[in-house]
Amino acid sequence: MKEHPAPVNSWIVPPGEEAIRLDAFVRRCLPYLSQREAHRAIAEGAFWINGRPGKKGQRLFAGDVLSYRGEPHLLAAAPVPGSDLRVPVLYEDECVLVLDKPAGLATHGFSGRERRSLANFLLAIRPSLAGVGASRWEPGLGRRIRIPSKSYARSSGRA
Repeated sequence: MKEHPAPVNSWIVPPGEEAIRLDAFVRRCLPYLSQREAHRAIAEGAFWINGRPGKKGQRLFAGDVLSYRGEPHLLAAAPVPGSDLRVPVLYEDECVLVLDKPAGLATHGFSGRERRSLANFLLAIRPSLAGVGASRWEPGLGRRIRIPSKSYARSSGRA
């Protein structure tokens, strides 16, 4: 049997939440996880109910204890800085940072599982951009500038 690390977080199902599906409760506890990420983590055995691995479609009842025993990065509430990424900086001043985003590099992820995105790169070179942008997963990201055969990304500022 695969050993799991000690629980990182746990939640108690409150009274009145009778027969709530495991995936629905996971999304309620971790609203920044996509439904796909929640289902994947459940399938990987990351969520345990009352000391036993949770199963897809399982129902939770008031007083049940849901524990997370998976990789800690999935609980990250924002992208993790990606210092190993290299993205050319084309222009920079006090308000604008223009990057030459390589084809195939995701602009941003939707969970802490994503380690190789433009958002990860931006946080590595400009940690002050955390919290700047449309959402926590898009730190400092602004508009995309398209030039024939090229795609550039403009940061919304240097914060």
